[in-house]
Amino acid sequence: MTNLPESPASPDQPQVGASPRASFTVLVPDAVAALGGSSADYDALSDEQVLAGHALIANSRRALETCAAWMAATLARRSRAELGGKGLAARQGYRTPEDLLQAISGSSKIDAVKLLGVGRLLVEADAAEKAAREAAEA
Repeated sequence: MTNLPESPASPDQPQVGASPRASFTVLVPDAVAALGGSSADYDALSDEQVLAGHALIANSRRALETCAAWMAATLARRSRAELGGKGLAARQGYRTPEDLLQAISGSSKIDAVKLLGVGRLLVEADAAEKAAREAAEA
């Protein structure tokens, strides 16, 4: 069992050659696996390691949920009704992006709809931030 990294890669820290979030999500599973693979391993951790490990897992979940929302929004955009049979969901044999997302994730219909809604909100927020930056620069 190894110690946690002193400062795990930040999802907002630039990484050369890869998306910062992609780099973060590749490093995190290794750091979590280093905590141990059984309850005995976890019981052997120091208090500091328990706190740091839980924080690492919580931060990872938030980063992964954000990525999942962005991915869901992309899936929805590529499955727009106006694309008809050429849309991503239709090409995969699904009637709606919600149906496709539910099948991929194994989630409930309600959770798929919620995730797509969050994804759409993130896309709108990104567009608003971009417009604000461009207006400030003009």
